[in-house]
Amino acid sequence: MNQLLDAALRTGTPSIDLRMDDEPELPEAFHTLRENPWRAAVTISEGCSRQCAFCVVPQTRGRERNRDSGKIIREVEDLVARGNIEIVLLGQTVNSYRDPLRREFRFADLLNRLSEIRGLERIRFASPHPSDFTDALLEVMICRPQICNHIHLPLQSGSSRILSAMKRGYNRDQYLRTAGKIKAASRPIALSTDIIVGYPGETEADFGIRSRCSIRYNMTTFSRSNIRRGPTLRL
Repeated sequence: MNQLLDAALRTGTPSIDLRMDDEPELPEAFHTLRENPWRAAVTISEGCSRQCAFCVVPQTRGRERNRDSGKIIREVEDLVARGNIEIVLLGQTVNSYRDPLRREFRFADLLNRLSEIRGLERIRFASPHPSDFTDALLEVMICRPQICNHIHLPLQSGSSRILSAMKRGYNRDQYLRTAGKIKAASRPIALSTDIIVGYPGETEADFGIRSRCSIRYNMTTFSRSNIRRGPTLRL
């Protein structure tokens, strides 16, 4: 990766290399092009180990690989030193993060540590998975004002039957308990979500269950399901 970046910077032309790797290593790049002088995105993980039926990420990007927390912290410190005041942490299921060298160091710990960096005013993250949303994560969001009070928590369907078909790893009641904790937090936290409409096998009854969800969202994104053939959708 670094050789490709070095060649592109030196020649001013694109550098391309194609490879197939069943167990790809998470690349660490010495240079990342960022055009915004005050807001920067920082990748903390690549790939995904979940197998949601509608998603191709595990097949295209491989299993989840997490970066060393020390490298993440140093990158953020360097960005803040350059004038960035807002950081967006990125991962396919960002809150499933665990330091590969210290497995007990999880996403809430990373947020807590980054909040200590002087000059960093705002921390955002995208996108969390409902099954990995812990009480510890909610607590650090309540206690650390640097962490923006917004959570995008994809519901996808209000029907437990459809959620099972989607292989989401949670049911309606489990999701509502998590969302309820967020809405009841002592610090007001905005909540947004994604919902897939017309998923294969969805009935009018399933649709009606979703419409009766008791959570009031600040924003909802609806997507129409597309029937695809292949390994990611076998119903």
